Amino acid sequence: MAGQHSRRLLQRLKPSARKAALETLLLVDEGQPVQQALSQVLDCGRLDERARRQATDLAYTALRTQARCAFVVDRLLPRPEKLPPLFKTCLGLAAGAMLFEEHAPVHALVHETVEDVRALFGKGLDRVANGALRSLQRLGSAPLERDFYRLKPSDAEIDVDARFYSLPRRIVRLWRTELGSERSVLLMERSFRRPCAGIRINRAKAGWEQVRQELLEAGAERLPGDASDLPCVFFREGGTGRLGRERMATLAASGALSLQAAGSMWALHALGLFEQEAPLWDACAGFGGKTLALLEQGRQVQVASDMAVGRLRHLEGECRRLGLDAPAVFLADASMLPCREIPGDVLLDVPCSGLGVLSRRPDIRRRELNFAEFVATQAKILEQALVKARSGASVCYLTCTVDEQENAGLVRREAFAARADIVREWQTPVDSPLEGMYGAVLKVR
Repeated sequence: MAGQHSRRLLQRLKPSARKAALETLLLVDEGQPVQQALSQVLDCGRLDERARRQATDLAYTALRTQARCAFVVDRLLPRPEKLPPLFKTCLGLAAGAMLFEEHAPVHALVHETVEDVRALFGKGLDRVANGALRSLQRLGSAPLERDFYRLKPSDAEIDVDARFYSLPRRIVRLWRTELGSERSVLLMERSFRRPCAGIRINRAKAGWEQVRQELLEAGAERLPGDASDLPCVFFREGGTGRLGRERMATLAASGALSLQAAGSMWALHALGLFEQEAPLWDACAGFGGKTLALLEQGRQVQVASDMAVGRLRHLEGECRRLGLDAPAVFLADASMLPCREIPGDVLLDVPCSGLGVLSRRPDIRRRELNFAEFVATQAKILEQALVKARSGASVCYLTCTVDEQENAGLVRREAFAARADIVREWQTPVDSPLEGMYGAVLKVR
């Protein structure tokens, strides 16, 4: 009911990037993933392309920095617990832009936010908003320092980290317990930064090396180590470097490149999936990013399946754009594979908690994660594949989480139960700017 009331109030605002971002935040509050919420808002809005990009940046920044900005805003407001939630959301959105959007014009942000508050709540709260945001300006760089988030000397370090890195306390405790303080800080810093923009270059197209060189000259970086020769680059903390959006769109339309998390390309390489020749079934295909990457590299993907028909339709369309032969696609639940025997290798990009991609999927921070439920689903999927794969076949297990119980703990337990051998195991180094991925390749005896 509170969300519906807030959405009705927002109808008082004229179309703008700020209004679209606020609508997105309210839908995420109600449980929608940020990508779905943003698409819903922008598809029925009246914004030009520039305003749409601005709304996207505002929404993602607000979600990624929400706990930190909420803490800052509460310190600047008199009796914050008495103020309407939508009012505080407006201020949190503005605070995120003021602190973390480098090109945001601060004076315009303050003025426009105060105008929005006046339109939503009338006079009175607009003065409160103006006072709070002017106070934030006067704080300068103080909210960017960790000590600002310590209320008293006795505050637990977990609480300070949770405020500073804008993370749920349970995740901070989990990482500190599993990884120790130093390595957990690296993960927390990565989760708070803007995500890298990964770009997969279509090796099946002539001239792909020239496209990669153009991207590198525009400021992109190669993948680390022996993955540096892959047709994949990334821009740190997003963007298109000096390439520009128009050139990027032209190259994408021609089938020369695609957006894809660079961390997933690194994982496929590290696990040897580009080198193997056996036909592959991508049994958790999603939108098909990994299937497409393998096809571009010449790997034979015969079948791709998923539980969502919309995702599979996306895969077929992408194959047409990229000039690739599409694999056979069908609906299937990977925990109940509809066959007696898998004819070749199988790829399992299983559903997981997503703790390795919190920067890219900031809405995960708001979820009550049921790790036991994830582990149970993952175990069913891996067990099915190990039981039905032929002797000598490979089963590749992938997640985008850094949670040990969903990764190595589960893989080793299931491998032991099925009498399979773990022939490769890899995870993104914690000091890498790229997404946190885990993968293992199991050989069926």
